[in-house]
Amino acid sequence: MFVGRDSYLTRLSHEFGRVRQEQRGRFVLLRGRRRVGKSRLVEEFLRRERPSALYFTASKQSADRELQLFAEALAESDLPASRLVASGTSVGSWEAALNLIAASPVDGEPAVLVIDELPYLLEGDRALEGTLQKVWDRHLQERPILLIVIGSDLSIMEALTEYGRPLYGRPTTVMTVRPFSPLEFSEMLQLPPRDALDAYVVLGGLPFLARSWARGDDIWTFLERELANPSSPLVIDGERILNAEFPTSIHPRRVLTSIGAGETTFAAMGRAAGIQATSLTRALDALIDGKNVVAVDQPLCGKASTSRLKRYRISDPYLRFWLTFVAPSLSEIERERGHIVLQRIRSRWSDYRGRAIEPVIRESVEMMLPDVRLDDALHVGGYWNRTDQEVDLVLSREPTSPTAVVGAGSIKWRERKPFSRGDRDDLARAVALIPGASKKTKLVGVSATGFASTGLDVELGPEDLVKAWGKP
Repeated sequence: MFVGRDSYLTRLSHEFGRVRQEQRGRFVLLRGRRRVGKSRLVEEFLRRERPSALYFTASKQSADRELQLFAEALAESDLPASRLVASGTSVGSWEAALNLIAASPVDGEPAVLVIDELPYLLEGDRALEGTLQKVWDRHLQERPILLIVIGSDLSIMEALTEYGRPLYGRPTTVMTVRPFSPLEFSEMLQLPPRDALDAYVVLGGLPFLARSWARGDDIWTFLERELANPSSPLVIDGERILNAEFPTSIHPRRVLTSIGAGETTFAAMGRAAGIQATSLTRALDALIDGKNVVAVDQPLCGKASTSRLKRYRISDPYLRFWLTFVAPSLSEIERERGHIVLQRIRSRWSDYRGRAIEPVIRESVEMMLPDVRLDDALHVGGYWNRTDQEVDLVLSREPTSPTAVVGAGSIKWRERKPFSRGDRDDLARAVALIPGASKKTKLVGVSATGFASTGLDVELGPEDLVKAWGKP
């Protein structure tokens, strides 16, 4: 079953239509985190359009072996060039292979060439980037061919189109495929909004993991089954992701482990990971800017924030859950003691979910904006200070401090108890301490279980949060 991704499919179909109409090549650069569904998206596009196509996936082998596998895939494809390769035409280099595809007749019908995991090919053949640029400029762009290049290493894929690189200015469109939104997740799993959000803080919107969710599952049925199976995607995918992203990097792995253990500040992470400040800074740069695995938050308020108040978190909900609960328990899971791990998760679930849901809710609320109930707010963050004063939601006009505080809110993601009048009064007292807040600052409540008589300006429940992702 293929769910969602309509906007991505529309863009791919548009590019393909341009190739058909103009009889000239188009170049799509498609990037996104591992397991986010990039390959499945392109496969669905090919299934719907049914063009002549070659889909090649690199597999991190030697340069010669990759070229050999590409030639074999070309021979088995339905591109016109396949007949030449099958009849013995030699493919001695990437330039020869790509030129062969460009030179073969296509009878006016557009063809599609997909190269999946290009960064793997570049590891073994640095010259391939320049070769691809040369063949595109001289031949491929003159032919009715849609070239789709896919990659999971975000830092490499982003660097490919930087000024001075061979492929600068070549792609006609760049697409970043993101994890499923909570709305798509709810539709795929056929869950009501609250249950979908609970599942989201475990699986993180990754389609491959969501396919393990059986109809009728709740979070505990799902976890009991998956933790009992040492080879389940829930158990093994975290290690696969980390091995692919950081095959030889020790420090980033240590930093991620420390964040998974609950550390959120620079100093605490350094102590937990046993890393000096300089090495920790380099590791964080790789995790934040290079891999987009870690996010850094600063207080949002009416005065300039200091770097000392930064907090670090794992940006992917699944990886956060895996590092917190699964990674430390792998030996138990492998000994088929998943029930022990499940008990551990149950005992910590309320506190864990309360924190893990906060960034999801902030992003959901931001998706609602602009909203007439919240005046001219366009951005959402949180506020905290050195004295442990904390406000879950801060709504503002600008994305960074200093900014006027348009609204402020409290998140109560509890099993049964609704958002109460006492919760509202606690929020009002906390808001009064936020720099930039005023009597005009709207009070916002977010609750998993509804609201008692509160006097809030805005009340948001699971339905509102999930629905926000469908806003045009």
